[in-house]
Amino acid sequence: MGYETMSVEELIAENQRLIRERDRIKNEQRKITIIIDQKCSQESAMQKYNAMSDAEKEVLNQVISNAGGIYSEEKIGEINKDK
Repeated sequence: MGYETMSVEELIAENQRLIRERDRIKNEQRKITIIIDQKCSQESAMQKYNAMSDAEKEVLNQVISNAGGIYSEEKIGEINKDK
């Protein structure tokens, strides 16, 4: 059915359907963009790491292991509860 033959109510409904579809597509594009950014960051980090000397890699690995990791949200909640 062409738009010219549709009633005003049908045109409004079709317009709303297209808006919902556009919003769904935008959400999917956001998800894809996040994954692309993550993958590019990982690739860049690996290229930098692979370009390091063995001594630099050893120092970096020591720094990372001495950092103690990153607390989970659960652990942070426990810490904040104790305050």
